Amino acid sequence: MLTLESDRSDASSLLDQLKSLLGLPARIWMEEPSVPAQIIKLPGMVQRVFPAGLAMELLFPMTHPRSEVPVILEIMSRSALYQFRTVIQGSDSPQRIHLRLPTEMHVIQRRRSPRVTVSMEALVTKADEETLVGQVMNISANGAAIMMAEAIPVGTVIRVALQVPGDAEIDLQARVVRCTLSPNGACITGVSFLNLTGKQEEWLHQYVSRFAEVG
Repeated sequence: MLTLESDRSDASSLLDQLKSLLGLPARIWMEEPSVPAQIIKLPGMVQRVFPAGLAMELLFPMTHPRSEVPVILEIMSRSALYQFRTVIQGSDSPQRIHLRLPTEMHVIQRRRSPRVTVSMEALVTKADEETLVGQVMNISANGAAIMMAEAIPVGTVIRVALQVPGDAEIDLQARVVRCTLSPNGACITGVSFLNLTGKQEEWLHQYVSRFAEVG
């Protein structure tokens, strides 16, 4: 059986996530109906996303495409593997299939990113909409360390708006993973970024790479 641990998301956020992953390498996993318990994979690329579903171009023709077949769609970015559970709705040809809009997503980090020392302001917004001003001390494509006057409990999901000198503000979702008191009483808050879009991932990797090359 095809199984997948997932993080539930609303339809609009899943739609936005899928749109940000257009053009990246993808594949579907499905069970071979003629051979019980045998899983086959078909590589390709998601070419179009619309409110009801998405269109995928396969690298090789699918033999006898069938509707209402459950599959797992995987899309691979530079830093993560995105998995979606969905169903084949139909096909235009043996190499072009239509998939139902997924209702669940699971993200697997593929590699770690270098962590570089920086100095920039960050606006941290908590669930109660209170906003705190912090100073980013270091950052990677996966998370950051932010110095703040107030401690935030570990596990709290926050919004982090990075005030990047000479660039547009970057708004990210993150989870607090640790809080360490500094000698001056400030809290060094470690955060892990969540649900990054393809564009956000690309921006973070490019930003971190610039500092890593200089260092």
